[in-house]
Amino acid sequence: MISKKIEKLRLYCAQINCIVGDFKGNFEKIAFHVKVAKASNVDIIAFPELSVTGYPPEDLVLKPAFIEENLKYLEKIKNLSENIVIIAGFINRDHEIYNSAAILNDKNLVSIYNKQFLPNYSVFD
Repeated sequence: MISKKIEKLRLYCAQINCIVGDFKGNFEKIAFHVKVAKASNVDIIAFPELSVTGYPPEDLVLKPAFIEENLKYLEKIKNLSENIVIIAGFINRDHEIYNSAAILNDKNLVSIYNKQFLPNYSVFD
């Protein structure tokens, strides 16, 4: 599916309102929109930054249990990705903690992009 010509791809941008720490609620919103996208024969659905955890998670990213729960829900989203590409924001833990986007397809983690330039002023501190 990923090899389709770009001009024929059907895209769905799901601008959902995620709540910080509400993994179950955020997942339910994501699952609903994936279901709608599949019913509409969409090829790629994209969710907001940190859609799994809610934004901004602030100091919660320093709690190992928060990171683990976020990764469990990313696995659940991965299982929704049969016949569709899902792009979802989550907290990645790979030697360090990252604000990341996962690309999921056919129940596989295809790729991860770790955000490189994080703001460090005002509300972002």
